[in-house]
Amino acid sequence: CPSPNRPSCDTPDRRGSDGLFGLGQSLEFVLGAFLYHANFMQGTNAAIGQDFGSYLLTDSAQRQILGSTPFNGFLPLSGLGAADQLFDTLTGGIIGNDSFSLFFRQRTDTKAAFGQAMWHLDDHWTVIPGVRYSIETKDVTASGAPTCRLPPACIMEVALSAQAYDESSRRTEYDTSPKLAIQYEPNAHIDLFTSYAMGHKSGGVNAASFSGTNLDYLPENVTSVETGVKSALLDRTLTLNATLFHSRFDNLQVVNIQGANVTVSNAATATAKGLEMDLHWLTPLSFLSVTGSLGWLEALYDQYKTAPPTIDMSKGSVQDLSDRPLTFAPKVTASFSPTVQFPL
Repeated sequence: CPSPNRPSCDTPDRRGSDGLFGLGQSLEFVLGAFLYHANFMQGTNAAIGQDFGSYLLTDSAQRQILGSTPFNGFLPLSGLGAADQLFDTLTGGIIGNDSFSLFFRQRTDTKAAFGQAMWHLDDHWTVIPGVRYSIETKDVTASGAPTCRLPPACIMEVALSAQAYDESSRRTEYDTSPKLAIQYEPNAHIDLFTSYAMGHKSGGVNAASFSGTNLDYLPENVTSVETGVKSALLDRTLTLNATLFHSRFDNLQVVNIQGANVTVSNAATATAKGLEMDLHWLTPLSFLSVTGSLGWLEALYDQYKTAPPTIDMSKGSVQDLSDRPLTFAPKVTASFSPTVQFPL
């Protein structure tokens, strides 16, 4: 069935009234509330391993500690076999217990109310408004502390660009996310729709920051417009759907990986637009069905001038990724899955 709005569909009729203010054929609606509470606690300990001495001789260690690779592979400082093992033994005896420990605790309380209505104007047109209102509070405690034999010369603290910190914070966010969709069904087999919606992803605090700086990241907001068609053709043996979409993100949350630091931060704005299609076909052969999909996506950062550096850039630098593609956003995706069923 292309849509649950038509009486011919084999679904329960949940219409709650005879139209709105005497207009239209009928009105369905749903109201709800959501309560959520969570306690999260995490402890992390980064300690020097038994092969730390030979690691100090690598280009990777130079980049992590010095911010660049001054030897740039010209001097064979590592990969010397027994000499590496001897250096590991010597450094291990001198350094001893050297580590940097992190502690993170977060309490989250969320309250939300939501509602959606389906206003059937006639046998063909339906208007679907909706809204969600939420309040979220996060209480956070985050700290980091070094442990070493000869402070302040703590190797892990230097290697991780870490520093001791102890922070507590409370953040409360309020969000109202509306939605409006319009459906048009010219017949029992085709459903045309268009929608406008706003979405929200709450901000938070990074749970594994070695420096204690830039702990907070902002909430992400998205405004999305979609239009498309859903259809059930060939005596309902072929389901074919297609959707065009355009989404704009403000304060897009992105994951940054810099050495041992994995944090979340915000890009300024980004835009994603594209086309999604999918089909499911029960072929004339009773044992064969076909499922497939096709997607085209253009997802770009509109503004992101403070992106983290690549591995070959100097430590502490930034790069401008404005008008560049988002990570993990392939231009074209496709799938084709025939299924054959035989009775046993």
